[in-house]
Amino acid sequence: MRFGILLASGKHPGLSDSEVLSHSVTMAQAAEAAGFSDVWVTEHHFLGSVVAPSSMVFASHLLGVTTRVNVGTAVTLLPLHSPVHIAEQAALLDHLGRGRFVLGVGRGLPLVEYEVFGSSLEHWNRGIGEALDVVRRAWAGSVEADSDLYRFGAVTVTPTPRSADGPPTYLAAGSADSIAAAATRGLPMLLYFDKDAPAKKEMIDRHAAIARASGHCAPAGFDHAFAVMTHVVDTEQQARAIVRNKARSSVLANNDFHSLLDRRAKPELSERQQEEAIDQISSQLLKTQAVGDVDTCAGHLAHAIRTCGATRVLCQVEAGPDHRSSLRNLDRLASEVFPQVRKQVEGAHSSRLTPR
Repeated sequence: MRFGILLASGKHPGLSDSEVLSHSVTMAQAAEAAGFSDVWVTEHHFLGSVVAPSSMVFASHLLGVTTRVNVGTAVTLLPLHSPVHIAEQAALLDHLGRGRFVLGVGRGLPLVEYEVFGSSLEHWNRGIGEALDVVRRAWAGSVEADSDLYRFGAVTVTPTPRSADGPPTYLAAGSADSIAAAATRGLPMLLYFDKDAPAKKEMIDRHAAIARASGHCAPAGFDHAFAVMTHVVDTEQQARAIVRNKARSSVLANNDFHSLLDRRAKPELSERQQEEAIDQISSQLLKTQAVGDVDTCAGHLAHAIRTCGATRVLCQVEAGPDHRSSLRNLDRLASEVFPQVRKQVEGAHSSRLTPR
């Protein structure tokens, strides 16, 4: 099992952009000191609540201020960028990080950045697979493309990555198409909060079947990863307050999302409708996320790992009201929760292997 943190670089009221980024760097260094295996960073654009416009730049900085942890992108919005440029940057970070860089890619939502940065809705619709193929061909040597999405003559990326396959690469999956895109290329998946553990297991089983049919055999299984909200508190009341605040932020942030798939103005939710949505999301989060006392957090994490089979965990640890509470959360997860999770998961595994 590998436990990492997923830094969203969320902006609490009253904080400057500089303070948000400084807190994120401190969290990464504290995670390394606490024994976490990975630090993952995100990419979001034009949201007042998040300061994360470049996962690649931020990953580069974190590789420079840490010495042991792997640093990954969760995710780099690949169809939004030149895939050859991403291949160059990833190969460079592969060297500068001395093998500690992990490239996670996805397509995100079909939002306005696909217009602003010169891509198109077609890049979002069907560009992730082709872009990923360009990246991987660039790592292997000379690459060229001749399609309606990518067209350029042969070039050779410098530097070449440390290994022929490039740095470890994950594809964010949330649909049948993205599961197939990962499986047919023999890549592991990044799974997110919107699916519970049984749904994640179905996705992983589907991935395994497609991978086998495509000739990608992994006797030990693929190293899939999943994200989960994780926050240790002492009372149920505190847990409810944490998830309700997260739910409220999600509902309000939805007002900033303007999908290119539907240009019509979104109807404004009434105050009653907002509260109903917050109640519904809060209830779901309490059932599926690791928020609560030590036993509750450990139980949720162990259940998720045992059920879906993925053992690389991205813990979203910034759900608390301030930076200090996030740092305390890191320490409690590492010292109190993860030992219990390992004991529960490894104990269950041993019991299955013991003859009866």
